[in-house]
Amino acid sequence: MRWIFLVGVACHGSSVTTSSHMVGRMVTHDGEPVTGQRVQTVEAETRTAEDGLFDLSYKPDASYIHFVREGVWYRRMIEADDFGRVVDVVLPKTRSVALECPPVACPLEFSWELEGSWHAMMGGDCEPRAMRVYPSAPAGKPNVVCRAPRGSDLNPTLDVRETPVSWSVFEIQP
Repeated sequence: MRWIFLVGVACHGSSVTTSSHMVGRMVTHDGEPVTGQRVQTVEAETRTAEDGLFDLSYKPDASYIHFVREGVWYRRMIEADDFGRVVDVVLPKTRSVALECPPVACPLEFSWELEGSWHAMMGGDCEPRAMRVYPSAPAGKPNVVCRAPRGSDLNPTLDVRETPVSWSVFEIQP
């Protein structure tokens, strides 16, 4: 059994994170392994194994992993503290949230700077004052911008009012 394991590691790549490979174990915030999640770097992509393990190559000038989960794009930076070990990649906390769209029609982009070298983004079209539900949005108040098409005069300054179960996006008048 030990021989098979060693051959598997040799074929799979590095057994710990180095300056050119990230070896990690992706788990939920509750510690459960995330199975079958597509994980990428600029150079490579893979899927997590049953136990949440993955191994990806990367170049130092693009030292992060990224993936999409339930409509949210996540990025985690690879840091020097990660070298020499299998990195526990713990997914950020999420929550279900209702969104009241702003009074102007525009494609919204939400972003979060999260603990542990994480960044998250999600977007979507929003009709004025429409309600949308996001079942797995990152916890915490997002930043929001309107991504109007090129050449559009639409450039509202937006902000978010947050409650435990909802966001209300509103336009800040100059």
